[in-house]
Amino acid sequence: MFKTQKQRALRKRVASVLAGVICLSSLSTASVAAAGSPEAVKRGGEVTVGINEPFAGLCYTALVAGPALSAMSAVFEGLFTKTATGEPIGLLASHAVPSGDFTKWNIYLRPNISFTNGQPMNADAVIENMNYW
Repeated sequence: MFKTQKQRALRKRVASVLAGVICLSSLSTASVAAAGSPEAVKRGGEVTVGINEPFAGLCYTALVAGPALSAMSAVFEGLFTKTATGEPIGLLASHAVPSGDFTKWNIYLRPNISFTNGQPMNADAVIENMNYW
C-alpha cells in the first residue's frame, strides 16, 4: 500500500508539472502570435534590465560574467562565441584563419549584416570597434 501511495503522489506531481508546462506553453504561443502582428510592433523605446549584481557597464574589456553578461548579450552580438567545450562558433563572423605564427588573423564576416540604423556591418566597422576597445 505504501508503494501505491508513493506512486500516486509521484503521478500527481508529474501531472501538475505537465499542466504547468502546457499552460506556460500556450501563454508563450499566444504572446508570440500577438507580437508577430503588425499592430504589436513598436519601434524605439526603453529597455530595463534587472540584475542582482553591480553592473560593470557596456565595456567588453571589463570582466563581465553572469547576469551582467546576459544583459550585454541582449544588446550586443559578438563576432564569435564559445561552446561549452570551448570551441569557437561564428556569430557575426563565419570563421577566422590565423597566420602561421598566430600574430595575425583573417576574420571572415557573414554577408548582408547591417546595424539597426541600416549601415552595413563590414570590415571598416569591425576595425573601428576593435581599435576603440
